[in-house]
Amino acid sequence: MQLQSRERTGTWLWLGWLVVAFGFGLWTGRFGLQGEGKGADKTAASLRTQSTLPVHTPRLKASARQHPAPSSVVCPSCPKPQRSIRRLARIQDLPQLAWERFPTRKRRRLLGLLNTLRTPCSCGQTLAQCSQVDLKQCQSLRSVLGQVMQLVYTDTPTDAIRQAIRASVAPRSSTMPARRKSTTPLVDGKVYHLTIPKDSPGYGSSHAKLTVMIFSDFVCPECWGVMKQVHKLEAKYGIKEVRVVFRHFPLRQHPRAWVAAEAAQAAHQQGKFWNFHDKLFSHPDKLQKVDLLSYAKSLGLDMTKFKKALDDRTYQAVVQRDVSIGRRFRLPGIPFVFLNGLPVLRMSDMSKVAARAWRRAEALLKRGTPRYALYRTLIKYGRREP
Repeated sequence: MQLQSRERTGTWLWLGWLVVAFGFGLWTGRFGLQGEGKGADKTAASLRTQSTLPVHTPRLKASARQHPAPSSVVCPSCPKPQRSIRRLARIQDLPQLAWERFPTRKRRRLLGLLNTLRTPCSCGQTLAQCSQVDLKQCQSLRSVLGQVMQLVYTDTPTDAIRQAIRASVAPRSSTMPARRKSTTPLVDGKVYHLTIPKDSPGYGSSHAKLTVMIFSDFVCPECWGVMKQVHKLEAKYGIKEVRVVFRHFPLRQHPRAWVAAEAAQAAHQQGKFWNFHDKLFSHPDKLQKVDLLSYAKSLGLDMTKFKKALDDRTYQAVVQRDVSIGRRFRLPGIPFVFLNGLPVLRMSDMSKVAARAWRRAEALLKRGTPRYALYRTLIKYGRREP
């Protein structure tokens, strides 16, 4: 009995070892079965590696040549970004120019000059770049382009072309003088000695307590809004106590504003300045000579005198005088207003500055200052132009 029980125990132990060995073999993959052991992982990894290897065939290389990989994009936050290449204009980009009149050699030279010469305005772009945007709107650009094309057609040297462009811009620069450096910038609360010329447009009594001097540009949309604030001052202090004086200040970037200022001054000589003033601000995008003549005719002006004043540039000196005064005082922009010689640095502070100017005027009147000499006394000791 004991011998049989030992044999049975040995048999079960032997069978147990076989089961363990068989299980170990399955786990390690030694019996050819694809289990989830290490051998299966190695096999799957080898298959994945083989499947991702590139197939070097002529067809693949040809397709790679036809569709190259896109270039890398520089991150905006990179401390040293790559240098951007400025795209030069081509002949196809400037179809409005008469390229067919030029032979191939002159055509190439003209294109090179347009891509290098700067525009006469202060935008900083080349003639080619600016011609693609607003050639129809800028008359000065059209004249410069026509001059460059004519000089290239006659084989003029490049240096002579540059000098000719500077000379063509010079008359406009002389009529609109550059800003002079001043040691007296505008200071809030400081009185400035600004006299009123006899030929300056305006309305109101010279005995008024409040004199409003406006430097304005007929192309500036914000200048039209200043008159609304002036009307508020008239409603508050009385229309008889407010005098308005208009001074011309056309900006460089508004070529038609200068001609419009001369036309308005010509209308002022016929007593229709403010009517003409409203016409110009109602149509700031229509300031060609034809439009100015149309406005004058609709207001019943003497067209012979008006047209002669525009052709002869009769009032160019008047506009230039106002511009020179504004630049000497270093006006920060337009519209700009002085109230009894006090500068209004922010249009939102006009009511505050007006109240201060009104108090100064009443104080002088209480001291016995005559009405006719009020404004002259207010600015007598003001800071003069440099």
